[in-house]
Amino acid sequence: MKQQAVKKVVRVVTLGLLLALALPSLALAQDDSEAEAADQLSLITDSVEDGFEVALTLARKGVTSTQPDKDVLFALRPNYSHDPALLTAASQVAAIHFQTVAAANDYWRDAEVDSDDELSLLTDSPEEGFEVALTLARRGVTSTQPDKDVLFALRPNYSHDPELLMAASQVAAIHFQTVARANDNWAE
Repeated sequence: MKQQAVKKVVRVVTLGLLLALALPSLALAQDDSEAEAADQLSLITDSVEDGFEVALTLARKGVTSTQPDKDVLFALRPNYSHDPALLTAASQVAAIHFQTVAAANDYWRDAEVDSDDELSLLTDSPEEGFEVALTLARRGVTSTQPDKDVLFALRPNYSHDPELLMAASQVAAIHFQTVARANDNWAE
């Protein structure tokens, strides 16, 4: 009985993961020239923020290549955009893609940070690095569900569910791996 429930959760999470990252990108119509430019994706970016956007684009491309029918994707949006497990799964896919983009950019070690508001992977300590990881994890969720009222309404659902708490922690851990690599694991 429990195995069936776990299999069902895995199927739902996988479907939601695929849909969660694809639909926001479909909300904005692109003309042919924009679509051609999007197909010429580069992993090299000027900043952490731009790199995170590339990671989101990669995640969305994965979804739309699996389900190219925009009508189906739009029809499924209400299902995943209000499901904490699926939002977390979408954030996990973005985190994994972000690892690739960050490595391709040598973790932006040579990038100049112009303001305190600009995100950097380079930190003075693991504690500061973990805060950056949490910020990135939250951005993954809010990129899929930007409505803060919906996110706050969902909080009681996931904050009392041990599986969802572990899934959210896993996303933060993936981002923390990236931040730690950027800082050579804070080795002296």
